[in-house]
Amino acid sequence: MPSKGVNLKSLIDLHISVLEESGTLFGVSTSRDVKTITTRIEHEGLSFLTITLPKFGKDLQRALADQKVASNHFSGFPRDGALPRFMQGWTKRVFDAESGVILDNPDVGAIRVIFQVTGLLKKVEFECTEKRTQAAFDKYVEIEAQIRSLEMEALEDREFLMDFRVFTHLLFGDLLHSWQTLFVNGEITPKHGPGATADRLRGNAKWDQPAWPDRLEEAFPFGRYAYTSWRHYLNDLDDNGRSASPGTEMPVRVIAVPKTLETPRIIAIEPTAMQYAQQGLMAAFEKCVRTSKYGSMVDYKSQLPNQEMAREGSITGFLATLDLSEASDRVSNQLVRIMLHDYPDLLLAVDATRSRSADVRGHGVIRLAKFASMGSALCFPIESMIFAIISMIGVYRGVKSSKGQFDTVSRVNVVKRWHAEVRTYGDDIIVPSKYAPFVVSSLEAFGLKVNTAKSFWTGMFRESCGKEYYNGIDVTHAKARTDLPSYEQPSSVRIASIVSTVSLRNHLFGYGYYETCEKLDSLLMVHLKGHYPRVGSDSPALGRHSIYGFDTQKMDDSLQIPLVKAYVVKSEIPKSKLENYGALMKTIGSDSEMNPDPRHLDRAGRPSVLRMQLKWVRAY
Repeated sequence: MPSKGVNLKSLIDLHISVLEESGTLFGVSTSRDVKTITTRIEHEGLSFLTITLPKFGKDLQRALADQKVASNHFSGFPRDGALPRFMQGWTKRVFDAESGVILDNPDVGAIRVIFQVTGLLKKVEFECTEKRTQAAFDKYVEIEAQIRSLEMEALEDREFLMDFRVFTHLLFGDLLHSWQTLFVNGEITPKHGPGATADRLRGNAKWDQPAWPDRLEEAFPFGRYAYTSWRHYLNDLDDNGRSASPGTEMPVRVIAVPKTLETPRIIAIEPTAMQYAQQGLMAAFEKCVRTSKYGSMVDYKSQLPNQEMAREGSITGFLATLDLSEASDRVSNQLVRIMLHDYPDLLLAVDATRSRSADVRGHGVIRLAKFASMGSALCFPIESMIFAIISMIGVYRGVKSSKGQFDTVSRVNVVKRWHAEVRTYGDDIIVPSKYAPFVVSSLEAFGLKVNTAKSFWTGMFRESCGKEYYNGIDVTHAKARTDLPSYEQPSSVRIASIVSTVSLRNHLFGYGYYETCEKLDSLLMVHLKGHYPRVGSDSPALGRHSIYGFDTQKMDDSLQIPLVKAYVVKSEIPKSKLENYGALMKTIGSDSEMNPDPRHLDRAGRPSVLRMQLKWVRAY
């Protein structure tokens, strides 16, 4: 059955439209495939489109990497010979129908079509069932137990620990030293973000936070980091009766947010004080990584290097793409402490900002063995370094194995030779293909879980950071992120659906699905009240891309640029008044506002609703 409020019919119509137009473009009959979809939806509901079909696409990825369709691929779909009957008009253009072996010259366009049809709805953020949501919370707690058991085994392996510490220094010694120096010199500038916090402080209220716990106080004294000067802190105590007593240390609040119909995303909302200090350390890390000798291995300012390396790997086969499951939740805090062991001041700062317990639904408050979950500002930079270090250990062991156990292999030379072929962007990892099995073994030895279904080092398929390539050709497909808009939806939900559907429509247009775009255009024209012009790719308008270019409804007299009347998305920042010392700190003692809103002391925080505004905007 569909999730509550989901317009299943519109999603089915969209799916079948994409399938049928794919058939038209390739001269393939789709009648049997359409019947398969409609029949299985009758029995399986929305889960067929959002869970079963995406698994079909994952099996295609695996078959491309293995260069053959295996017996365990495409389970649940009847076969003719080696290939499933479903979408056989395309799969037989990629694999031999009898043997399942990949063809000498597979049709890359057919590969993209299969990905497009099977993956169209795999990223829609639907609410999961209560049972699936609770299972995700249970898994969170289960992973904690696994970390503790694996931690003991891994940390008793002296050879692994020696390699880990040595490669920490070789790869990131300069980065960690510079990061520590910024902390020691008092050059960390904490800041508040717009998101939720465990203590439910919102907007500007975060700047009037109470005194924080002793553990954080040791590294970031409240009077030094919550005020512009100690004098102001003492004045606030005297004049306004503020308490200097440390606050109670709060656990992170573990919540589930929509991800897919199969499983939610589990994140941890940090307390205000912890997130405040974490943001400052993260900003300092970002400064240091850009001057570090090997900082490019973990610099996350852009996904493009990972994507380009994935493309290169799909051509040459030289580079592998690895993916981790529950990556953040499996990084042991003890491993982080080992990484920072020789940087005691930095360890003090990082440990002080780490939450030690979590409030998990159905389990109460538990002690954490992991370093941090998604939600901590330090989660991404720390895990990126951990994964890079372990990956290089794997490469080192692979080099040793290839040269023979009696050969002496220099760790320094391994780093010099292979550092450019190792890169992490969170849990998206690039390594040399010939050493990928050794990297996988090393990652798993440290308690991490490699998602072998999404890791590729054979064949000509690679995937990283949302981009998929076969033999250097981009086979990434368009993905719906929300349900299609309907007047039965609440206003804020409908607006989000309109914005998402405009984006989906324009992505489908880029892949040549013009008939499907016309159907979406008819729907969007209604919801945009006829104001749905043709626009260029950089226009802020909610408009459509076209082979005929962009509309020009009038010219801007000052700038002499074409304008169109269209809806744009506008968000309202909540009212949140800030005065006294908190206002002073936000204004002159923090770099939280890169482009300060002149009314930032009257409003702040994450917008609660989206609005659409009809106005004249540039057409391109």
